Amino acid sequence: MDPGDENAVPPARGRAAVACVCVAAGFCVARVWEGPAWHWWAIATACIAVGCFTRGRACLLFLSLSLASVSGGWFTARVLTVPDRDVSRLLATSAPGSPLTVEGVVTSGTRERPAPASLLSLPARAAGTWSFELAAQRGLTDEGTVRVSGVLRVHVAGGEPGVRPGDPVRLIGRFSPVAPPDNPGEAPTHLLARQDGVSGSLRLSDPSLITPIAADGTLARARSDVTRVLGLARARASDVVSTAAGSDPRDRALLAALILGEYDPDASTLRAAWARQGLAHLLSISGFHLAVMAWLLLTTIRLTGDWGHLEPLLVALIVLAYWLLVPASAPLSRSAAMVLVLLLAEALGRRYDRVTLLLWIAIGLLAWRPLDLWSLGFQMSVGLTGLLLWLGGAFNDRLWGPRLRGTVRRSNPTSSVAGRLRQGISASLLCWVVSLPAIMHHVGIVSPLGILATLLITPLVTLVLWIAYASLAAGVLFPPVASLASSVIAWLLRGADRCVSGLDSFPLSSVDTPPVSGWWAVASTLTLLLISRRLSTPRGKRREGAIPRLTLAAVLAFAWLALQWTLIPGPARGVDLRIDTLAVGDGTCHLVRSRGQVMLWDAGPMSTGGLRPQVVRAARALGVHHVPTLVVSHPDSDHFGGLVEAVEGLGVRNVLVTERFLADARERPAGAAARALSFLAERGVRVGVLAAGDTWQFGAATVTILSPAPDAPWPTDNDHSLVAHLATPRGTLLLTGDIADHAIASLDPLTSSLSGVDILELPHHGSVRTPSVDWARRLSPRVVIQSAGPTRARESAPAWRALRERAAWLCTGERGACWAELGSDGTVRAGSLAPPPL
Repeated sequence: MDPGDENAVPPARGRAAVACVCVAAGFCVARVWEGPAWHWWAIATACIAVGCFTRGRACLLFLSLSLASVSGGWFTARVLTVPDRDVSRLLATSAPGSPLTVEGVVTSGTRERPAPASLLSLPARAAGTWSFELAAQRGLTDEGTVRVSGVLRVHVAGGEPGVRPGDPVRLIGRFSPVAPPDNPGEAPTHLLARQDGVSGSLRLSDPSLITPIAADGTLARARSDVTRVLGLARARASDVVSTAAGSDPRDRALLAALILGEYDPDASTLRAAWARQGLAHLLSISGFHLAVMAWLLLTTIRLTGDWGHLEPLLVALIVLAYWLLVPASAPLSRSAAMVLVLLLAEALGRRYDRVTLLLWIAIGLLAWRPLDLWSLGFQMSVGLTGLLLWLGGAFNDRLWGPRLRGTVRRSNPTSSVAGRLRQGISASLLCWVVSLPAIMHHVGIVSPLGILATLLITPLVTLVLWIAYASLAAGVLFPPVASLASSVIAWLLRGADRCVSGLDSFPLSSVDTPPVSGWWAVASTLTLLLISRRLSTPRGKRREGAIPRLTLAAVLAFAWLALQWTLIPGPARGVDLRIDTLAVGDGTCHLVRSRGQVMLWDAGPMSTGGLRPQVVRAARALGVHHVPTLVVSHPDSDHFGGLVEAVEGLGVRNVLVTERFLADARERPAGAAARALSFLAERGVRVGVLAAGDTWQFGAATVTILSPAPDAPWPTDNDHSLVAHLATPRGTLLLTGDIADHAIASLDPLTSSLSGVDILELPHHGSVRTPSVDWARRLSPRVVIQSAGPTRARESAPAWRALRERAAWLCTGERGACWAELGSDGTVRAGSLAPPPL
């Protein structure tokens, strides 16, 4: 390599980059193919054998293929294969439906189930449910005791369990494996659980089903003691952080996120505002947090004298202690591993290329957690760190002019601060530009003020971290010390939060973008990297002919983006109407589309975890990022519990309700319907009323409201559900809400005119009532959609058996999110996220 050529790539860095690409390629192919692991090992062996008899580029090609094959086999074994001793294997030796008896060690403290984060959502589980984690060791079956492995997430009803980390216990409960995702856009929870060694959940109806047992052997007792000590230390750290933050719940949530990486569901609005301004990484422990810690520790150590190569080792030991003290999480573990390896390299005192080392660290992290390859956190953490190590200094020099080297400079605080500010601006600009495609793909939000927000908030957060880390270190040993810094920490936290809220209130401070493909994000990121490299290279060292190629690449990326946004995925050509029913338990949420028009029919409560609510992620996965109209069929929370998330995340501007909904809001000013109307008024959303006889054109379909009449005297809210008939030239869809006996009786005279309904929403989630069963049978639908949870789906199945045998049956509790289409030629197609049960 020519030392004077800055465009040249060091050979070691090139090898590490090729290895990274091979590992990523192997993971991608394995996730799609899902073949057995031994196939991959056989391919790898064959590639190595051929590579031994070749030379030059052919040898490099076969060795690369062998590495990709080994990676594919590792991904299959690590993520796609259930371990032989997994707890779920016990189900094969137990009687169907029988409780599972498991012994193991408690590995986490108990926590009461948090209150729902949404303004309108109903709790997913009964109040008073406590949760903890158990490392399973033995399972008791009819055939005796068997060795098992895996982590169980235990949920106990009826009171606090009274267990501590490190306690060996025996549990008797109902086991549920981690289910695959029910909705489009959801993370592959079953694969993530397998990667983390989580087998499933165990539900106990009473704490009396927990029995303390004795640890089996010296090694088991030692592990229990270590787990107990770590649990006590983590509980003390949580108490210290809570004390240091003061009495304000919002301050506590913010500091817990900064220091412990804990996510408080009640602080979802705070997290969303920070995410919209491009600051989500500050609310989960990342490389930034540990870099601040390392810098603070090095400064403190150097005040005591020159420790030489021991300095990074001392910092590494303290970082390792912090890693053990804070509850384990993927961002923390990833960041800690990166910092520890870099500190170890510094302690060895040898010259090394930091980018090359980072690439090998990335390979190690992927071997540990293969699914992180698709994680935005991993991509940002490793990718942006590598970007700054590679181009950060050169880009800063090109932006502000190179610093003269070899000259004697007088100490000038003003010049030093200005230099740091320029470095912050250049680093923020470089990271903001290069990360834009990945953020558009994963989140769908562009933050035009992200650079300004980073420059304003980072110093405040850095000060908070300095003080909080010092308080944490002192408070773990002497808890009263933490309260001394609480006022300063609270003042800084409120200042940072107000800055973020102020920026978030500006028009266009965050812009929602239509969905983009992963391939476009990869291609655009590579293009931006090449452009940034070109801009960072001094003029005299730039290669000729690069500008036309980069310009062409940029034009192609913009053209690809415009094509994607013009041809946003939706119903295929020849489809007049499509309905997608999301899985929301015993609630309802339909996304209806026809010829470019979109509306949401009901918005049942969904998960609000993550950077964006689940309803937004599901809609984006279906190619929808903006829904102008939301229809609420009636005033039951299971039909509008997700209204807040839908309005804020999908840009809803019109909400249509029934007269009964408005009456419910008037009669119960503190009820969910009243809170929903108040929220809509604050957001400036127009509210309209629908009743029998209303009709409008919706794409290729004509929508007619059949029920309820404005003066309907029925006593129950369910009977006042909207019943809508959507008719295309060659097909029909009937949406029924939760109608019951009175509404069905009033609709019965229309049954003859509605005979031959193509797609029917089963009334009241498939609740078994004789009028409902008879009425649905007379309609003779070709496709039936049942939006119900697993329990209701299972209990109602026998009563609907006759109709199940005649129609295509789509139940969200059995198959996850479902869809059905009415074709222009009269055909009806239907399907679901999961295959039908056997």
